[in-house]
Amino acid sequence: MLKPEKMIRIRVIGANSRRHDIVTVLHDLGAMQIENVSDDLKGILSASKNSEDFYRATQYLQKARGFETQLYPRKVEERRYFQSSEELFNSFESLDLGNLLEPLKRQEEELFQDKNEFEKKLAAARLLAPLGKDLSIYDSAAVKSFIAVGVPEDTFPSQVNTSLGGACIPLDLNHRLVCISRDETENLARLAESHELTLHLIPQLKGSPEVEIRALGEKLSETEKELATVQAELGKLSDRYYALIAQIREQLEIEVKKFEVVEKFGSTEDSFAMEGWVPLRSLQAVTSGVEKASGGRCVVSTVDTKEKPPTMLHNPRRIRLFEFFIRFYSLPEESEFDPTMIFAFIFPVFFGLMVGDYGYGLVILLSSLWILRKLKPGAKNHVPRRIKKFVNTIMSRSSLEVLARALVPASLSAIAFGIVFNGFFGFALLPFTLVDVRTSLPKLILASGYIGLSMVSLGLVMGFIESWYNGHRKHAIGRIGWLLLAIGASIFGLDMIHHATSSPLQYVSVGMILSGLALVIAAEGGNGAVEIPSIISHILSYTRIVGILMASVILAFVVDTSFIGGLHSISGLVIGVLILVVGQLFNLVVAVFEPGIQGARLLYVEFFSKFYHGNGKPFKPFSTRRIYTTRQYEPESEASGKTG
Repeated sequence: MLKPEKMIRIRVIGANSRRHDIVTVLHDLGAMQIENVSDDLKGILSASKNSEDFYRATQYLQKARGFETQLYPRKVEERRYFQSSEELFNSFESLDLGNLLEPLKRQEEELFQDKNEFEKKLAAARLLAPLGKDLSIYDSAAVKSFIAVGVPEDTFPSQVNTSLGGACIPLDLNHRLVCISRDETENLARLAESHELTLHLIPQLKGSPEVEIRALGEKLSETEKELATVQAELGKLSDRYYALIAQIREQLEIEVKKFEVVEKFGSTEDSFAMEGWVPLRSLQAVTSGVEKASGGRCVVSTVDTKEKPPTMLHNPRRIRLFEFFIRFYSLPEESEFDPTMIFAFIFPVFFGLMVGDYGYGLVILLSSLWILRKLKPGAKNHVPRRIKKFVNTIMSRSSLEVLARALVPASLSAIAFGIVFNGFFGFALLPFTLVDVRTSLPKLILASGYIGLSMVSLGLVMGFIESWYNGHRKHAIGRIGWLLLAIGASIFGLDMIHHATSSPLQYVSVGMILSGLALVIAAEGGNGAVEIPSIISHILSYTRIVGILMASVILAFVVDTSFIGGLHSISGLVIGVLILVVGQLFNLVVAVFEPGIQGARLLYVEFFSKFYHGNGKPFKPFSTRRIYTTRQYEPESEASGKTG
């Protein structure tokens, strides 16, 4: 768990007649990142070419996507199993859905156009009805009329009259009738734009408003009935075909993907070769699957390469969400430690220490649980649109979910430390106080120093193990030197605090410092000597934990004191409540962001820098997330009933 998955590069050589079967197995296993074949094979193999089935699948996929878009969405109750590409193609060809769907969709589109036209005419006729004029006068050989939407400035009507020689008549608070000569259309458009108005051309109307409104209403009603009939027929088709089309479309996408990956292969007239990265623990499953698909007509071998393998993290399910923070920093390479587990345990502790109040912790916990509930598919969401838009500009939905999940253990840690410190929004409500933050400041600073020494030492030990294991012995010796320096400097500083005069412990610490300095210079030269002050600053940097805790405690104390001081009068009570609410909200916001940012920083900078380089490339297995279909290949242990 503290190391990424061990990756191995393999080569598969098989018969072209079994190529698609082998690719299908590899796709459904989802355990191989397929790469271009190595240079030593490119000279003797030619590029692989796809069969006619590739173009057939591409053509069918385009049609299937069109059908799925045209049908009304329906819930797909079960997944479908397609045994082969040929079965998939036959299933699609037998539908003949185009002849059923296209006439109805064409008719639906025409009815929608008619409906929109009648609605526009009806809206215009109703706006013009109070004027009592024949509707045909608004569109003639000489006159063109518009409805201006918006609240114009007082100068707009006069400008229409004087500059354009037209007329501007108010219809209601938000609409104006504008009649002008046809030659002035472009000038009117510029004038309306300068006044931030929208112009709508009045469609061709005729006769009295009452007669036209009644006729348009009847046409609209008739069109809506015809549209409902067509949509009912489309609904029946959707009930019958949507699930199958969605299943076929998904499997066609997978088939096209399987055909496209062949471009990375090398081939001869009868055989092909492919290469890629596989997790070591999946090698047996991949080998047995490929051999089964090829009928034993293949060779699977490992490839010696100096190329850096991709990184695949392997952590328990509940720890996996913290991989987000590691990826945000940088993925480890395969030869490095995976710090996800350490981050998952240490970050909540740092967060809880810096918040140190079970009132704030409880609010953060409830807020996180509320966010997770609202992010569930199908959950009712009453959050104002502006707030959602603001949040979405900061982070994506998935990032917000990860952050909320990470804050759950962090808030529980804040509640635990809040009970220890007896802090509830700054009030001491419990009958006991295990640690009084305001009177125990020296001890807390000392404790944070020990935390810093422990974290820096752990990072250096991990750096030593990693360097030694990877054969970088000189760098490993440098890590030992840094460790001696860190421990020696800490012992010396602590002993100086307790003893004004020299003591035997000081001689020991000076010896550790000099030994460490010698090892650092021997391993890293002058550059290492220049970086020596940084090891002390990294240890002392952990005292910010107490600094942030004290800032929160003092701010809460000031706010609470102001509130209590105002209880003697009504005006004082009003001001005190205002200070209490605003002050506590501000402190709560600080309690979310500052501990989160600083807690992550202490791990990223002061801890990771001792052993972590990153720059790993993510492992991208050849696979597809299925929603409507089942895998065509399953290992024997997983094989179960398949529905067709």
